[in-house]
Amino acid sequence: MTATPAPPRHMRPGALRRRWSSAGITFVLPWIVGFAAFSAYPLGLSLIQSFEHVAMVGAGTHWVGLTNYRQALFASTRFVPILLGSFLHTALQTPLVVVFALAVALLLDRRLWGGTLFKAIFFVPVAIGSSAVVTQIMTFGGAPKLVSPAESAWLAATLGPLLTAEMVRLLADITVVMWHTGIQILLLLAGLQALPRTVYEAARVDGANAWQVLHRITLPLLRPTLTVAVVYSVIASFTGATNAMMHYLVAQFLNLHPGYDSAVGWLYFAGIFTMLALLVAALERRR
Repeated sequence: MTATPAPPRHMRPGALRRRWSSAGITFVLPWIVGFAAFSAYPLGLSLIQSFEHVAMVGAGTHWVGLTNYRQALFASTRFVPILLGSFLHTALQTPLVVVFALAVALLLDRRLWGGTLFKAIFFVPVAIGSSAVVTQIMTFGGAPKLVSPAESAWLAATLGPLLTAEMVRLLADITVVMWHTGIQILLLLAGLQALPRTVYEAARVDGANAWQVLHRITLPLLRPTLTVAVVYSVIASFTGATNAMMHYLVAQFLNLHPGYDSAVGWLYFAGIFTMLALLVAALERRR
């Protein structure tokens, strides 16, 4: 077991905090530079276009205010149902992904034989599983059919059509869902390996069983890492290849409606941001 090095005696807490903050900024700086160079202008232009009618040929653009937003929320018959379906799909998929990743991370933390091979097996799909690859696999029947039509009908009569449709879609995409756990497994495994082993030794001396250790020691100490894993899983679900809203956005863009498409994208972003803010606040309140 490697002990965490103590800070120098002459270093004050304020100086140590500033040093850690500087290290964090250094790691984040490449992303900030990349965002400013490649993403800030397109995002700003998209926000402006969401308040405009953009003609691809001829008349150019003219200001229409909130017309595109009103059209998406009140005039369109597809946007709101697809948006609600995307949120329901994420709410069902995220716990499955995080629980599966946590179970695998707990197994790998036991330092089993072949642990490095298992890490590679779960992470390789992250490297090769681009949206195009996943779409082709889904198109050519790569996902198993786990629910029969008769079972779907029974679920619809029991749970309602909307919840049933999302559950059936989630089960149909179960292979892809499992592919999307590589990052979460590495995050949780790193968090587990950073936990102080002296706490576990004290628990074993006190006679704690495996469930008590998991429930009262591991999960509370791992909560910050779990928060990161949950946030990552939510964002990955909202922007994944199987998300219906992403297909809707692409379809609107191909139909040459950039103003309406921009408004839909910003409404989607606002919904995701609100959900993440509430989720993080709820997780942090329990710490």
